Amino acid sequence: MKNLKTFLCLAGTAMLSFMAACSNGTDTAGVITETESGKTIAGLITDTEGKALARARVYLTGVDTVTYHTYVMDSAETADDGTFSMYSEGDRHHFRVLAKAAQKSDTLLGFEDYYNSTWDTGWPDTVHFEIEVGAPAVVQLYLQGGFGDIDSVCFHGTFVCAAPSKEELEDGRMTIRNMPAGQLGKYTVWRNDTAHTSPFVDDPKSVRPGDTLYWSGIVALWGSSVETLNITIPEKAKAILDSAGLEPTLNNLIVPVFAPKDKEFNMFIDGWGSNVDLFTAEKDKSTEKYWATFDTVNAKEQEAHWLMTQYEYPHKPYNNIRLLYSEIEAGTTFFDTNFVLQTPSFAVSFWIEKDGEAADSSDGANSRIEIFSAGTDTLGFEIAQCEKDAQFICTTIRNGIDSAATDSTIYGKAKVLDGNRHHVSLAIHEKHLAIAIDGITIRDTDLKLAENFARDLRHIQVGDERLEDFIVYHFDKSIRKEGDKDWDRLKAWLMAFYEMQNLLY
Repeated sequence: MKNLKTFLCLAGTAMLSFMAACSNGTDTAGVITETESGKTIAGLITDTEGKALARARVYLTGVDTVTYHTYVMDSAETADDGTFSMYSEGDRHHFRVLAKAAQKSDTLLGFEDYYNSTWDTGWPDTVHFEIEVGAPAVVQLYLQGGFGDIDSVCFHGTFVCAAPSKEELEDGRMTIRNMPAGQLGKYTVWRNDTAHTSPFVDDPKSVRPGDTLYWSGIVALWGSSVETLNITIPEKAKAILDSAGLEPTLNNLIVPVFAPKDKEFNMFIDGWGSNVDLFTAEKDKSTEKYWATFDTVNAKEQEAHWLMTQYEYPHKPYNNIRLLYSEIEAGTTFFDTNFVLQTPSFAVSFWIEKDGEAADSSDGANSRIEIFSAGTDTLGFEIAQCEKDAQFICTTIRNGIDSAATDSTIYGKAKVLDGNRHHVSLAIHEKHLAIAIDGITIRDTDLKLAENFARDLRHIQVGDERLEDFIVYHFDKSIRKEGDKDWDRLKAWLMAFYEMQNLLY
């Protein structure tokens, strides 16, 4: 392979420089070869408002079969009425017409890609193009999946080739500029001195003048951003990780987000171009609110994008969120056989606003408020009002080492029923218990679970109070990374989960 890095047409270079760097070195402008296989290439060049453009340069281009760089076969200039015509023998294969115009200091680009005919077929002798030119587009290419180790990428027929810089490789994405408007049909990726030429997965991708497009090899998407959301680990959660000397990364974080109002979108991607699973809550009054599960969130702010892609990619969320209600009424019960796990690795969270002392005084019976339970009378857990402290809740683990025994140890006590709004999280992961109130872990301990403890967790009961943003979900192994000596990452996860929600209120 020719030395690619000396031949690249890097982003930001003017179009005339592209011609010098990417052509085959032969000026074929105006050369007419009378053969039976020749074609007349004619057409009209306009701006985005339909105005004809005089003195725009039009290039008939091909692609080198060795370097896969675009080169000029013929060129012409438009007349005062924006029309052009040139006669060319071509290369007997697919060809493209690219137009370049300048208005003051702005360069306007456009091209027509893939006229699917060979020169010597029975197609008309004159091939007509109408090309709209406008501001160059920008492509943000995420460097993962099939692009994680590329040396460069070239878009056929466009004179656009680019190589990622060291900083872009570290950042996981590269920006490609000066992309002309038109239909992109093929691209070539160079990797380890080997060219890999591919069509786009579906049909050619449309580029509109001035677009900023997001392209990811993982989900083969190509679309424009409707709105941007910046995501990072919240401060209190980051402080927990920092104090424990842990890498500032949290996986599978559940983040409540609001979609753009009155704007169409069909995908939500994270800062690495990966599809973010979206969930909607039952009984949610907001039509824009989603619960998004991010694969990775770290201390560096990432740009997540609501995209309108050129093809619809239906969301296929994982089953890590099993129950999700914006509001759930008291007395609601679930018996979900799908909730049974081989090992217990789950969490439940909700918001509650209740004054326990006022409730006691109003009914006169001093009855104990039950809030939530999962399991049976012998295996599972219960969150309820403490027997002697009306404004406190107590968490009881019913953890029989065998089916006949019951361990009623109280594992968490906190002042929650004081009339203010509080967030409650309870997580059991790999036989470890964590209870957090308003993001702060109040109990963190290992459990000695019975062998069939997880089996009976499918019995789920909401108690005497209506709960808000009620979620039952699963953790996976990434909540605790290899080398973590304790469960501080789980503490940070619960804090971040609370902080993300607290931003909404």
